[in-house]
Amino acid sequence: MLHRRTMWTTQVRLARVSAGFAGLLMACMLTAQEPARWNVSEPDFFVAPQSIAIDTTQGTWMSLDVHPQGTAIVFDLLGDLYLLPMEGGEARNISPGFQWDMQPRFSPDGKMIAFTSDRDGGDNIWVMNADGSEPRQISTETFQLVNNASWSPDGRYLAARKHFTTQRSLGAGEIWLYHLHGGKGVRLVERPSPKFQKELGEPVFAPDGSAVYYSQNVTSGDAFVYAQDTNKEVFRIRKYVMARGERLDVAGGPGGAVTPTPSPDGRYLAFVRRVRADSRLFVKDLRTGDERMLVDQLDPDMQESWAIHGVYPNMASHRIRSRSCSGAPVVSTGLMSTPARSPQFHFMCATAEPSIRRYGSKRMLSRIRSAPACPAGHSPCLQNRIGSSSSRWVVCT
Repeated sequence: MLHRRTMWTTQVRLARVSAGFAGLLMACMLTAQEPARWNVSEPDFFVAPQSIAIDTTQGTWMSLDVHPQGTAIVFDLLGDLYLLPMEGGEARNISPGFQWDMQPRFSPDGKMIAFTSDRDGGDNIWVMNADGSEPRQISTETFQLVNNASWSPDGRYLAARKHFTTQRSLGAGEIWLYHLHGGKGVRLVERPSPKFQKELGEPVFAPDGSAVYYSQNVTSGDAFVYAQDTNKEVFRIRKYVMARGERLDVAGGPGGAVTPTPSPDGRYLAFVRRVRADSRLFVKDLRTGDERMLVDQLDPDMQESWAIHGVYPNMASHRIRSRSCSGAPVVSTGLMSTPARSPQFHFMCATAEPSIRRYGSKRMLSRIRSAPACPAGHSPCLQNRIGSSSSRWVVCT
């Protein structure tokens, strides 16, 4: 009896050992068969990849920002980010790779750049050094994706648009606040209702940090409607007052208002408005309420359609040193945007007489009350009255 019990115990132990080895072998086989986690930046090509050289001086639908010291411009083009000296020259790619990077913005001290990237599998907010080194993920969403970040003036927080869907594939945005060191984020501006399917986004901090500007589709109802009448008001720029949680209207009316861009001193707000079928650049004096048009040739905005990543590419406002058409030095506010045919820079000069100068394609365009001489090295080739008799354009070549 003792002999049988010992044999039975030995058989049980051998069976357990065999089962253990079998389980270990199966685990190893499963581990070996599991595919590696897909990496956006290192895709597993079915065919050998090819490199194509891109040499261009033009681009469309580019978001950009100006370095706080006015020394450089960062912009996106075809999913990469580029640095360009303010005085011109060759743009340098600071985020090459297969990932799609866009919507760059310098930190207030100019040492970092926040941007939107899908390098983790979906759109999230990332930051990196201003030279493109040491990219680091801020938001970690896997479904309610995040884009279009704006720095707080102290450089500690990023306001961004977070996407929410409904029973339809269409969805709406909310404005969320993320700390520079990460975290889940907190909601600032909630969508009007859980069923809301219309656009809300394009956040940007006021220069003093007291508010966050954003654009919102303010047409009636929750359901998204294609091809809305942009001759009426579809979008409105609003602001969220940080101290009180209050939402106030800032700009809107016929043609709407999108892509808010405050001036460094907080007095002016540049934005895009539809005038009949054309997208045009406007600026509003937030003290007096006066609005005036700056540029009438922009890429078409997306007010009629679904605009998850913004109704128009990001612009930038920066205080620079420039010259008026008479050659006198003035302090100016630069408004950078992307017209239809080629990247150009638009400057709103803070002179005694209203003046706007556009640089690009080897020409300078100035709007003035009286036609002065062109700067040294340039000659006038065209004068044209637009609107009131006191406004005219002078093109210097």
